[in-house]
Amino acid sequence: MNLLQSAKSYASKGLSVISTDNAKTSIFQWKKYQKAIPTDQELEQLFNTPKAKGIAVICGAVSGNLEVIDVDCKYGIKWEDYEAKILDANPQLYGRLKIIRTKSEGYHIYYRCEFIEGNQKLAERPSTEDEKFKNPNSRQFVLIETRGEAGYVIAPPTDGYQPLDKNDIPIITIEERDLLLLS
Repeated sequence: MNLLQSAKSYASKGLSVISTDNAKTSIFQWKKYQKAIPTDQELEQLFNTPKAKGIAVICGAVSGNLEVIDVDCKYGIKWEDYEAKILDANPQLYGRLKIIRTKSEGYHIYYRCEFIEGNQKLAERPSTEDEKFKNPNSRQFVLIETRGEAGYVIAPPTDGYQPLDKNDIPIITIEERDLLLLS
């Protein structure tokens, strides 16, 4: 499925989407799509450009209170450990989640909840001496964060982004959300 077809499919499911370049940056101004899902005509404009290399789903109220947990494994966190905590605490919840594997071997966990917030850092670690030597500006690496109101995540079929399941995005309770954020 190409990006435009996917964008229309996402929009039909109540998700606001934008086109991105190879650097995961929005190609066009996207603030208005934080409040309204693009029309078919707008989607054609957003995705019928050679610069469009990916698709991003905008989180927050515009997408039905979508929030996504981003587990970034390239900085040392193990997905299996995070996954095991959720499975141990609530295997039924885990089975309902929409999980996407990212290009950098990380994972996005999609859900909708009546209560969400803006982007939040949930876990981070300080840079090692070697990392500071390679990049003196590096101080902290974010391991787990949320993408909520006014945030977005890169989504399939962008190269390297693959769903792990066929689940629809679930609606979860506030208690289930708390469990995911504390795992």
